[in-house]
This record gives sequence, C-alpha cells and structure tokens, in this order.
Amino acid sequence: MMERNHNLSKINKIFDISLPLGPRTAAYPGDPKVCLERISEVENGDLYSLSRLTLSTHSGTHLDYPAHFIPGGACSEDYGADSCMLEVHVVDWTENAETVLRRLEAANPAPGEGVLLRLPDGIRNRPEDVAVVSPVTLPVARWCVERKLQLVGINALSIEEDGSGAFPVHRELLGNGVLILEGLWLEEVAEGRYGLLCCPLRLEGAEASPVRALLFEGG
Repeated sequence: MMERNHNLSKINKIFDISLPLGPRTAAYPGDPKVCLERISEVENGDLYSLSRLTLSTHSGTHLDYPAHFIPGGACSEDYGADSCMLEVHVVDWTENAETVLRRLEAANPAPGEGVLLRLPDGIRNRPEDVAVVSPVTLPVARWCVERKLQLVGINALSIEEDGSGAFPVHRELLGNGVLILEGLWLEEVAEGRYGLLCCPLRLEGAEASPVRALLFEGG
C-alpha cells in the first residue's frame, strides 16, 4: 500500500492513463456505448447548460470488483479510498506467458502492490483502438494471486485470453480478492515502478466503476 504521507512536492511526472469517455470510446461487445447528450444549452437561450450521461460501469478505464463474477463477492461499497492508492509495476507483455512470468519475477512486486500489463496490440494510437482479447493466461493470473497482489491492470477492455465465455482469468483474480483495472492507456509510459491513483465513482452496490487513473514518478 502506498504511504499515506506521500510527498506530492517530490513527484517528478504524472501520467494520465485513463481513456476519455465519449461517443468514440470503445465498448466491450454487447455493452452499451457512452452517450453524453446536452439537454439544455445556455447558447440556445436556456438558463443553464445540462448534460445527460449514459454508460455502463465497465466503460472506458474501469475497475472490476469481485462481485462482477463471484456470487456474494465484494462490491464497490466494500472498498475504502485507500484501496485505489498503491505502488504498481508496469511490465511489457513480450512473446508469450512464460517470458512475461520471467519479467514479472524480475519486477518482484511485493504483496499488496499491483502490476499493469502493457500489450503491444492493446490500446495504441487512438482511444477507440482497443484490443478486446488479451493473451493473459491462467498461469499469469495464478502467479499474481500467489504474490498476493492487490490489483492487475491491462491496456485492453478485457483481461481474458479468449472469448470462450468462461472468463477463467477474471474468476481466478476476483475470486481471490485481486482487483482488475481494464481499459488503460499506457502508450507513453515506460516499464518500471510507479505510484497509482485510480479513483472510482462512489457507487453503492456496483460490481465495477469507471475510474480516473493516474501514474506518478517520484514522491
């Protein structure tokens, strides 16, 4: 867990690794698209401007809680604000799962920390350019569980290896209390250790929430 007295004056650089939310934001197949609709407008003579926002809890950059797949699992209101502040390691996904496991071993995350996996064919040049299918396998998920990590993130809308519908990676991680952070923008971030702040909406009883995710160096 990140120290509560983290010195913000010593932060060298902040990276916004969140996707913008709008009509161009990619959605997982079958999920509703983001809709931001202006329903009153001062420029049209209305007293004030007002918008209606429609989206799923899994829109853009979002945090999955155990309740997403685990019956009776913890949901949004079961986590305090400190659960979204932690140290993480950004690790490039290269070649295959065996190679990535070696890279994760070299990063050596401690219990309570997190890892952010950056796929070469994940979210790349455009916010709407999202790989739905990822190569994350059960051995990688089990390694993260054995390390007692708090969070695993990825630059794709789903952390699953295939579209079989069984969702084994989600079930392995969430079933063991490891939160999943999906839809990350990691194009401008180098491998290494960072502080992560990923604040969800303060929803009641939700299985997931959009977040504003920030990485920072130093401090």
